[in-house]
Amino acid sequence: MGAPEINGFLSALAVDGRVAASTQNQALSALLFLYRDVLDISLPWLDGTPRLMACLLYGAGLRVLKCFRLRVQDVDFTTNQIVVRGGKGDLARHLENMRAQHQQDLALGAGWVELPLLRHRTWRFRG
Repeated sequence: MGAPEINGFLSALAVDGRVAASTQNQALSALLFLYRDVLDISLPWLDGTPRLMACLLYGAGLRVLKCFRLRVQDVDFTTNQIVVRGGKGDLARHLENMRAQHQQDLALGAGWVELPLLRHRTWRFRG
């Protein structure tokens, strides 16, 4: 397989297969190991931007689309952090909706969960 086939395979995993980031990373890592350590073949197409993106996919666990959308201002070299905007279903919006729902439940006298019996006692959590 050459560069086009490897790129096609990795893209198909992300786009068509919709596999998790960890699966993408595992496939990339396996291909890199195969070519570099087993076949002793250099993959020059992984130099520069594609190589950097591959490292981010593998090392930071980014999904392919999030990696493509990454901007310079999303990388904080001081704290060694990457900001992922709108990650996996826009988690921040979801959490805010759940917080609002919880507040409504509390106002109606609900919003608690009964925990299993611990030493013959019933524990309730109220937020």
